[in-house]
Amino acid sequence: MSTLSAVAAIALAGIALLHLAWAAGAAWPAADAAALARLVYGRPGPPEMPPAAATVAAAGAMFVGAWLLLAGGGVAQWPLPSAALAALLGLMAAVFAARGLATYAFGSPWRLFGAQPEEPFATQDRKLYAPICLAFAYAAGTLALHAAQDFGASPPS
Repeated sequence: MSTLSAVAAIALAGIALLHLAWAAGAAWPAADAAALARLVYGRPGPPEMPPAAATVAAAGAMFVGAWLLLAGGGVAQWPLPSAALAALLGLMAAVFAARGLATYAFGSPWRLFGAQPEEPFATQDRKLYAPICLAFAYAAGTLALHAAQDFGASPPS
């Protein structure tokens, strides 16, 4: 489990660092901010990234998620009861699964809000972003079940 938790945590922390860079004004891997917004945000309307504060908050949530993954694999310390770790990893798995499955069930998470996603985001979402979310859902779910079994908590139902 420690290998799964470490690989998933490193990947999630890397994505969090990328979000921090975007919040600071970086446009990589796009040529400029408008192209970046079309690539990674895909919201209909003028190509603008979310506010920097929202992007920093998303990065912070990802860093917490990376820590949860490490704790679930026994690589990092966890200060709360182990049942809380299992529950939080289960919640994390559910959130990532919902995000990933929304792409395939509805064509895009944006359709849940009545909007049509723009390209190139729509294609990137199907080919890259949704599968990455589903991979994180798998990792968090597996670690949640492992934490529940290791520490005597019943698995989330």
